[in-house]
Amino acid sequence: MKGASEGLQTVHVGPPTPILDSSEYHEVVTCAYEWRGEFKNSEVSALHGNASGSGVDDASETNWRSLLERHSLGWVTAREGNHLLGFVNVI
Repeated sequence: MKGASEGLQTVHVGPPTPILDSSEYHEVVTCAYEWRGEFKNSEVSALHGNASGSGVDDASETNWRSLLERHSLGWVTAREGNHLLGFVNVI
């Protein structure tokens, strides 16, 4: 039986996509997309908290990796360097 990571590859979709900040100035940010990209629970908790308006969730409350591996086909991460900009769950 193959290991869980065998056969998986990083896929970069198209050229880097500029993202414009909504403030007075516009800073161009490029990001890299990765299928089943690495992430920390605290990073996804922070994104989830910001998106829901509830602030940063306690990363110890949700084990995102465990939930995603059990219930998802996969996920896509969007990063600029080491900073997680976005996360999409593919059910």
